[in-house]
Amino acid sequence: MEIKNKIIDVKNLVRIIYIIFNNHPHGNAIANACEMLQFLNDNKTIEIPQTILKSFPRIKSIKQ
Repeated sequence: MEIKNKIIDVKNLVRIIYIIFNNHPHGNAIANACEMLQFLNDNKTIEIPQTILKSFPRIKSIKQ
């Protein structure tokens, strides 16, 4: 929750905000970004391509 508040604070000060996820050998940056996107959208439904869901089954729990 703390990171969400910090991101919202910054977003309220600027017109555009970019959040960058550092990748690692297993390529989890895209899965982490999907989780963060849903988190920042108050757990509202987000659309995730099937190819990403197939590669990262852990994010299947994200509402779609």
